[in-house]
Amino acid sequence: MNRRTLKRLTSNLCGELFAECIVLSHIHKDKQEQIDKIMVKILNGQDCMLCRLSHVEPGNVKGFFKKYHEDLKALEQETTQMMEELG
Repeated sequence: MNRRTLKRLTSNLCGELFAECIVLSHIHKDKQEQIDKIMVKILNGQDCMLCRLSHVEPGNVKGFFKKYHEDLKALEQETTQMMEELG
């Protein structure tokens, strides 16, 4: 998988998570501050992940992409768990 595809998939994943937060904000109006924190975490995670893709380590490419996938999966699981805890 090339970097362009990974950037697109990362953006799509973060966009889906962000959309779920918007739906949650309409359902749980009393928990808006917590939802805002989750949204900020998603946006910061997306920025971090996309910047990492732009600067691949030259010596350890395979390890870099393996770590990238692990971190992306961890970001998804962490934000999903935070959303589930809201209700």
